[in-house]
Formats: sequence, structure tokens, C-alpha cells
Amino acid sequence: MSQPTMDFLDVPLARILRAKAERAVAAGREEIVPGIPGIETIHLLRARDALSLKRLPKTMAVIGAGSTGCEIAALFASLGTRVLLVEREANVLPRVDREISAVAGARLARLGIEVATSAEILEAINATGAVYGLRVRSGATVETHALEAVVLAAGRTGKPVDPSLVRVAFVHTEVATAGLTAAEAKARFGGALVGRCDVSTLPRAVAEKVATGLVKIVAHPKTRKVVGCQIVADRAGEMIHEASVAIQLGTTVERLAAMPRADSAWSEGVGKAAAAVSNKRD
Repeated sequence: MSQPTMDFLDVPLARILRAKAERAVAAGREEIVPGIPGIETIHLLRARDALSLKRLPKTMAVIGAGSTGCEIAALFASLGTRVLLVEREANVLPRVDREISAVAGARLARLGIEVATSAEILEAINATGAVYGLRVRSGATVETHALEAVVLAAGRTGKPVDPSLVRVAFVHTEVATAGLTAAEAKARFGGALVGRCDVSTLPRAVAEKVATGLVKIVAHPKTRKVVGCQIVADRAGEMIHEASVAIQLGTTVERLAAMPRADSAWSEGVGKAAAAVSNKRD
């Protein structure tokens, strides 16, 4: 049976991801090629290349589980490709708060993606018949995976992304971040105050049968001003903005919690997380 022909312009998420990839390239930020034995012998796809494929590969490996890697993996897995996602760090989305990345990783696994974290690619093999091999060690296990496509998403050249910017990753749910994580706040201020809201408890989530999601608000340990917010939820990209405004304006968690919101709106999760911030340092 021949592989399905694809036009990724018909897939809304693919249009979003292509635009993000083109903006990164326009800014001069190219993908970094890791030093893997044999990597020069195989045809590596960048994000833009993967989104321009004319046929859907049956099997694919994505090297790197940052936002781009997770987005590409989620897109192709949702279309029917069997995807291996390889990350050398201990969790996917390694720059994101660990609680948030754990929820995102579980969503990726439910898509059928094989997620290999704390993993090392020992060798890339150019086999016959347009099939490639990756020999991967994860923990005590070493496996060789046969693949039709290999996508490189191990990081980009250029300056690191400004942590004050609002960022959203589309990984079959949405992961949105603004400001500092709890770990970053502890390192900078000697402590952090944290409030959480389980998105599944929101009236809107109950009505729409949304079972997972998390909002975290991070505040300064002395001033109680909001310094960070991380969200994993199906509407995280919309929910993050009021927290971002609070960070920019130096708003306290009490004022953020008291802000009026529409009844049964997703943004109630931000207010509930702010209200849950206690005096006890996280």
C-alpha cells in the first residue's frame, strides 16, 4: 500500500508550526547538528523540511524534545506516523517547569509516541531502501530503530530566548510559559511562593470533559509579586496572557486572584492558582 500524500497547508497546526520555523530561520537561528557518529550519512530533516513532505512517513525519529521537537512529534503522531522522540535530558520540554513537562509528556505518550529521555544516540546508520537506523541508549537499554525519516530539533544557534517573553508549545495540548519557573525564582531570590490549580476542577473543564491540566503561579517570596506562570492545558495559549500582564505590571498574587473574570471561563484557573499561593515557600 502506498503512503498517504500530504499537503500540510490543509492541517491548521502545521501552518502554525511552519510559520514559527520560518520566523526562527529569518532571525538567523539554524538547527544545531549534534556530534553523533554517522549523522552526516543520513538525510536530516529540519522542521521546515518535515512540514513540506509530500508523503506521510510510516516511522519517524525526532532528535530533541524541546518545543519544536515535541510539536513535530505530536503533529506526525496525530496523523498516524509511529514516532520516536529522543531527548538527552531527563524530561521532555527540559526548559519548562518539571511538573508542567510531566503532564505534557504524558499527553505525548497517549498519542502513541515512544518517548526516550535521558537518552544518547550512539550511532546513525544509512541503511538500504530509504530506511535509516538510530542506535539509542536509554538507561540500561540499547535499541536500534528503523526509520523512514529523521527530524533534527536539538536546538538552534543564536541568543537564548528571553525568559520574559510569552511562549507557547502546541503538543496536542498547549504549554504556555511567562517569566520564571519556581526553580529559577529560588535561584534568583532565595525562595519562591507557588500556587497551583488543577485545570480539571474548573467548571469549564467539567463541562467540556477535560481531564488533565495544570496552572502554576510563581511569586516573589517577600513582595508576593507575580514573577512567573506556567500552564499546560488545551487553552493555555489564551490563559497565559493575564499572568504575563501581571508580571509586567508587578502585580501581587492577591490582586491577580481578585481580578474579575467571566463566569466559567478558562482564565478562572489563573485566578485560582494565584489564590492558592500561601506564605510557605515551595
